[in-house]
Amino acid sequence: MINVRVRYFGLLREITGKKEENAYLEGGIEIGDLLEKLTEKYGEKFKRHIFAGHNEVRESLVFLLNKKNLVGKNILNHLLSDEDTLSILLPVEGG
Repeated sequence: MINVRVRYFGLLREITGKKEENAYLEGGIEIGDLLEKLTEKYGEKFKRHIFAGHNEVRESLVFLLNKKNLVGKNILNHLLSDEDTLSILLPVEGG
């Protein structure tokens, strides 16, 4: 079992009602698996702001893993480890 801290920013903070939370997960889990679990927990509105399609995250999202920016198409396949911190930033939209 691993413990991953998930931090929310922007509208995701409003959707979840939290700044951060700890997710206790089985070892060998990837970011995509964690996001699916969070989608089950927070529902369709969370899902719409995270996913752009099947196995594809929205390009506007920024993911930081232990304060390092994750980029590229393999974000969902990135393996999580015990005591990781995943920050999910949804930039403010509008004008």
